[in-house]
Amino acid sequence: MRNQLKIVYGALTIVAMLGLTSTVQGVPAFARQTGLDCNSCHAAPGFPTLNSFGAAFKAAGYTQASEDNLIGDGEALSIPKALNMSVVYKVRQPIEVAGGKTVAPFENPDEIALLLGGRIAPNIGYVIEAGGTSLDFASLKVVFAPEIGPVRLGIVPWFSDLGPGYIFETLSTGAVRNIRSMENRKVSSAINAIEYGGANATAQSGLGLYVWNPMFFVTLTPFMATAFDPQPDWTVNSIGYYGRVAVTPTLGPVDLGVGVQYYFGKADDLAGGVAKLNTLGVDVQAMMNVGIPLSVFLTYANDIEGQKICCQHFS
Repeated sequence: MRNQLKIVYGALTIVAMLGLTSTVQGVPAFARQTGLDCNSCHAAPGFPTLNSFGAAFKAAGYTQASEDNLIGDGEALSIPKALNMSVVYKVRQPIEVAGGKTVAPFENPDEIALLLGGRIAPNIGYVIEAGGTSLDFASLKVVFAPEIGPVRLGIVPWFSDLGPGYIFETLSTGAVRNIRSMENRKVSSAINAIEYGGANATAQSGLGLYVWNPMFFVTLTPFMATAFDPQPDWTVNSIGYYGRVAVTPTLGPVDLGVGVQYYFGKADDLAGGVAKLNTLGVDVQAMMNVGIPLSVFLTYANDIEGQKICCQHFS
């Protein structure tokens, strides 16, 4: 019976993947604001993977909009006529390991997210996400993203449990916990497998910067535990730093992304000791069309204790 259920689950998963990758996926709120369908920003196999247009939309602070969909003069305050809101509801089937042991129960809901965001004014946008199984936690970032010559300069006050990479990311390698190609983040992303990339975080906050160009992006932010939700190892005099560099060229038919991320810092904990943070992640993303859409993701991470995990994922 268990094998029959696995076959049914597998068949349903394949059907869902074939159907969803050719249809609209993404954040409907942004589609309403721009007047474009979601596939204008998202590449195959779909959300959350961004194409070049989607990366540019994100770098500009989610501000691109159809003039017909805006209230205001377009020079100062100019907001969408419709409320930019979406709801994501996720169910998780049981996870089994060798011997048929269930290591995670069926969860309904596994996750609920209420998303709001979009344009406030030219070059100023925001995203709010209330998440969890009971919408009990919120992430927020406000993005000031003027265009300066060939680059976008982003200034981002933020707080989130997704880690400091939340300020800006365009790759789907799991460098930020919720931007990944597969549901099981600890299998498909090494930085998540060793409990970084926000995987071990409660609420954090900071003021970040990013510089974006179609060929690269750089991000930097200090971060600390928020006053209302301190972390066990980052409680007193706590501050850490996050840096990220990625190159994103197009080489013939291949959209390539190669990045490095680095977490560092230290803090005095409540026991009088010192908690150190020194974690390196390397990731590669390649997207192409070889008759069918093909995406390849490779990640590597190394934490301060010398634990090394390398994982590869092909989809």
